[in-house]
Amino acid sequence: MDRVIYKGKYPVLELDIAKTRTRARSVDEIIAALLQHIDGNPAIAYLGIFDHYAHTMSLGGAVADGVVDAKNLLFCFGKTIPDLSVLAVRPRSIGILDLGDHFHITFLEPPQDGVTRQLVSWCEALIED
Repeated sequence: MDRVIYKGKYPVLELDIAKTRTRARSVDEIIAALLQHIDGNPAIAYLGIFDHYAHTMSLGGAVADGVVDAKNLLFCFGKTIPDLSVLAVRPRSIGILDLGDHFHITFLEPPQDGVTRQLVSWCEALIED
């Protein structure tokens, strides 16, 4: 995964996966694969799916060239509330975009290294060699 600083301040992790390197053929299939990790962990709460593409299109909004579908998988790792600011970075979201020949997966870097490693491993597990 690549780490970028979006808009000069937000640490974001991104991964492009060619459709030839994954079993998934749609954003929904990527989400289903990621949900297996969430469903198997009692410390993670599944919150829902946000269809970002449908929402944007319903508003007559602009969508970047090549985007076929775009959804966010929403969940929360929160086992504790360690300080007053932590809710600003919760819940978590993984964005999945279908760009025709590949998927683009992205998420805001969590403040905990262990959670970051877990999310990276989920995303990289989608790749088949």
